[in-house]
Amino acid sequence: MKLLKSACLFITLTLCASASAYQKIDFSDVDCNSVDTRRYLMESFNSVFDGEDESATDAYDQKTIAHGIEQLVCQGKYDLSSGETGIFTYKFGRNSLGDEIDEFQEVVN
Repeated sequence: MKLLKSACLFITLTLCASASAYQKIDFSDVDCNSVDTRRYLMESFNSVFDGEDESATDAYDQKTIAHGIEQLVCQGKYDLSSGETGIFTYKFGRNSLGDEIDEFQEVVN
């Protein structure tokens, strides 16, 4: 019985350790207005708002607000499938499990 408890504890600790260990992302050299980053932002926008009535058809005039290890904040214009254009701020983050979270907030003037 003692061996079984030890094995269960080892498995639990191993699962916890592997769940909390993740590769940190370095965004230090990221330019939010580069073509590759704008493509990523547009795809992320559409993923976040999947199931909504509209999607992003273009992302441009992106400004890099903050960037570094585990930090990326971009702000720029998004053309939407409804024909409207909106300004959104993108933030990269992680939840308590270490899962990547893409967050978009519309900038209201």
